[in-house]
Amino acid sequence: MFRFRASPSLCSLLVSALAVALPAPSVAAEATAALRHGGSLSGEIAEYRNEQVRGQLIRVGPGLMLALPEVEFRKIDDDQEVLAEYRRRADAVAETAEAHWELSRWCNAQRLYAQKHRHLRYVLELDPDHGPARQELDYEPTADGWVKRTALRRERGMLRDGGEWRFAEEVSMLRTEKDNELARKNWIRELARLRTQVLRGGHRGAEALQELQAINDPLADTAIARELLSGKPSGLFRREMWIEILARLRTPTAVEALTQTAMNDASPTIRDLCFEHLREYGRYRAIGYFISKLDSKDNRVVRRAGRALIELNDPEIALQLVDALKTKHREVIAPRNDTNVAMTPNGGGGMQMGGKPKVIDRYLNNPEVLTALLEIVPEGVNYQYDQDAWRVYFANRLAPSPGDLRRDP
Repeated sequence: MFRFRASPSLCSLLVSALAVALPAPSVAAEATAALRHGGSLSGEIAEYRNEQVRGQLIRVGPGLMLALPEVEFRKIDDDQEVLAEYRRRADAVAETAEAHWELSRWCNAQRLYAQKHRHLRYVLELDPDHGPARQELDYEPTADGWVKRTALRRERGMLRDGGEWRFAEEVSMLRTEKDNELARKNWIRELARLRTQVLRGGHRGAEALQELQAINDPLADTAIARELLSGKPSGLFRREMWIEILARLRTPTAVEALTQTAMNDASPTIRDLCFEHLREYGRYRAIGYFISKLDSKDNRVVRRAGRALIELNDPEIALQLVDALKTKHREVIAPRNDTNVAMTPNGGGGMQMGGKPKVIDRYLNNPEVLTALLEIVPEGVNYQYDQDAWRVYFANRLAPSPGDLRRDP
């Protein structure tokens, strides 16, 4: 009797194993073999040898055995005492469903999985509606009776994928994501190849540069974004070229790279070029990114985000700008290096060197945020950094006018 219990990696191993028709071995015994890649095989196992390989034969059926090389076995547990105890219990078991069920539980505890399943099948022969045995054998209850989970899931349109059951749409989506990830990695290698060819110069170098400039595959976005964000421009690979390619691709990764460059690049020309493209595509994704930086612990980041929001002004973010007019930041004050003489009440004294660092909280005004706010209100409205006054102003604008009140007749 043959029972197979293995990990997914072992399944691929067994596919490559040699299944051959051989005469029964001279010495075969019930045993459990633990495999090197995980999992186990239980059944009649016998050793075999020939001139080239040494291994084990596992009986699959009458006259048919599975041959596996010895290197694939971690150990073979042929505990004769356990098997002898099993035979004693099997000979004495009553022909009732519950008796075979209890024996299957004992076999499971002893890791005799082939024998366990044998007795589970006996249970169903004696009691077809035995729920626990059905569940152990991978059945599920339905309105039409017990159905194998495998058949039921296939009827529902599910597929076996990577050791799990998934709907066909999910399988397709996951495979597409995997293919896209591989394509993005290939683009990283391809971009490196093209860069090398360009730097070598000559006719092929010129062709490689033209090929770079013409990239239009959205799956190249990660490779191009890495080039832009690396901050390592050279004469032939100007950042403007990477920006133009990303703007053409119009993917979330491309927008994110343009957004980070628009906020952080030291060059106003580069920032302006990024904003020019973000106004055409990715505007609201960029605004969301800049708003998320308004509560940064680093005041320099807050001010850069405010500067960016001047370029992409949006009345919908007025209250977020008001909240960021003043922001709290923690500052560490280093101790002084001078030496003091300290006197005690009893006349003693001592030398004190410097002191401990002090941590203080400061509320800092953010001029760039104020400028962004002024861009979205009528000319002449300016409450400077008075956040309460700004909140009252916007509350009054949002409140309904008394002339708009309606009364039912």
